Amino acid sequence: MSFKKKVLQDTRYKIFYISPNIISNCIAPSNYCDYTQFRATKSHPHAGQDRGVFKEDINGYIRIISSNWDYSPGILFSKLDEYQSLLNHYSGKENWKKSKFAKRYYKFMKKSKVTDRGFQNPDEFLVGREKQIDELFESILKNNVYPTNIKKNKSEFVDNISVALTSNQELYFNNRGHHRLSISKILNIKEIPIKITLAKSSKILRDFNSESISGFHDIKQVFKSKVGSKNLKKNIINFNYDKKLKKRDKENIKYQDLVIKDGKFVGKFEELYQKFSDPWDALKKNRLGKNLNYQVIMNFCKQLKKSKKMTTLEIGCGYPQISNELYQKKFKVYGTDISETVIKKSKIKYPNLKNNLFVSDFLNFQLYEKLNPDILILSDVSWYVLPELKKFIKWYKSLKRKTYLIHSLAVYDKNIQKYGTDYFFDLESIKLFFKLNYLSSGYIENINGDKHTFFLAKNF
Repeated sequence: MSFKKKVLQDTRYKIFYISPNIISNCIAPSNYCDYTQFRATKSHPHAGQDRGVFKEDINGYIRIISSNWDYSPGILFSKLDEYQSLLNHYSGKENWKKSKFAKRYYKFMKKSKVTDRGFQNPDEFLVGREKQIDELFESILKNNVYPTNIKKNKSEFVDNISVALTSNQELYFNNRGHHRLSISKILNIKEIPIKITLAKSSKILRDFNSESISGFHDIKQVFKSKVGSKNLKKNIINFNYDKKLKKRDKENIKYQDLVIKDGKFVGKFEELYQKFSDPWDALKKNRLGKNLNYQVIMNFCKQLKKSKKMTTLEIGCGYPQISNELYQKKFKVYGTDISETVIKKSKIKYPNLKNNLFVSDFLNFQLYEKLNPDILILSDVSWYVLPELKKFIKWYKSLKRKTYLIHSLAVYDKNIQKYGTDYFFDLESIKLFFKLNYLSSGYIENINGDKHTFFLAKNF
């Protein structure tokens, strides 16, 4: 069996569980798509904003399409009329039946004289559909979103929330499951089931599948009832997650030894990225929406953005996930790292950033000044450059142009941590060490016990 056939067979009828917040964009409309909303019909209720769409394979296979369909992210999902109508309804700002999307639906039904959701009369549809939406909110709040039951008819697998997997392993919404995805975002549901309709390549799909910790692996056993599906989903997720945690814990000991061991700095980052594809599970955590410190950094950057030309520099970027997300938000981004291996891997993983990533040591001030960033980002870097931090701070304060610094760093109990406590060990000691003009600072505490400090500062 060829590599492509094996990957497609392994992912046939497969459900993946992800954080709904990961799906932030739709597919951009282009000639690469099977159709676009505007080219299909502008009068359709879902054609309030244009976006690209790909058809599903009714046999449960994921389509491999290598064209440039993911050249750019499409409209933000949160900007869709469908999402806004549900958000305003839930918040009490506006009843769903009075929303822009509902009015489009009303006009469409009246003109085309179609029956939809069991309603033929447009006026009855507005009232009845709003009641159905209230019931859907209640159902998802109580039972989460559950995958489509395909026990009797596998062709119904296409009705699951549909996404497309890009060359950067990002997920774009593929125009099916608007309401389920919207409500999951609004209710802050932790994980939802999705199906991948298409992927950029077999390799990207293979990598995504191998890193997934919560996909169903035997679709034949799934979903005898709503209650049964919920329990089965929980059991399978927990089983797979426990196995991954045990494996990760073993790997942690190994790759941590290449960074800090027995209270002493090792710093073998080149070897680290040569031996481990995802140290600290950073890529995986971000895909599952668990890197809360990344979200804080993103929010700071959004608040600071005053023009389309704002530039960020992520120092010690590793896999530049933060820079990649900022690039999607129209920032001009740069990243540096001391490891040549991770920069090479990142240029392949994030082709849009390949000309903006550099192998560099921490004190390469000449490069920093050439790039001339508005915002400097130090995310979980400071422990690895402690002896060089004072020189960096002195340089930063000497900049004649106003430049912001976003600093994020994991901290541990002072009685447990052996390395670096003579520099700092908590938020207050970090701020005393840097001695900057702070605009915001605080802690993030994750459920798993991780604790991150953060601050936003400016040089004058």
